Amino acid sequence: MVSSNMLIISFAVRTDSASDPLIEKTLELSMELMELTGVWSNAIDFFKPLQWIPSTMRSRGMSLHDGIVDVYGSMINRVQTRIDNGKDVPGCLVKTLLESREEEKLDWEDLCMLAATFTIGGVHSTSGIIKWFLALIPSHPIIQLRAHEELDRVIGRDRWPTAEDESNLPYIRAVIKEASEPC
Repeated sequence: MVSSNMLIISFAVRTDSASDPLIEKTLELSMELMELTGVWSNAIDFFKPLQWIPSTMRSRGMSLHDGIVDVYGSMINRVQTRIDNGKDVPGCLVKTLLESREEEKLDWEDLCMLAATFTIGGVHSTSGIIKWFLALIPSHPIIQLRAHEELDRVIGRDRWPTAEDESNLPYIRAVIKEASEPC
């Protein structure tokens, strides 16, 4: 699960369930962020008259900001508490931010927003790539067929691929690389 991996990298926290309240809240916030920062959200910056039209975007943005500071701030506090109590905290983004806070002149909001941006960005860039791949691959049956043939030839149908198989799957690697390239 990408969310769990990003929480490990960011906060040295592991969770194995999408129903974990922490995962649910971070996903809820990230979905709201994606909705508020979609393609048309920046139009207001370019077309000033749009700023005069009543909209719920501003209040939703303020609510999102408060939610990010609350949720990610509480996770930062948990890491700080573990450090203060002398518990082992593996290297993670938040530990690094806390250790360099004074040197980098980071205030509380900076810490929360940096942690949220990194965590949310890691989740949505990966999930976005997967969604686009799954949406587009059906329209490329020849690519699908060749990928299946390579998987069947190298892996077979009795096991899952492993990292060791990667060097023997050049076509699959090329498809993955192409799917992850920006347009």
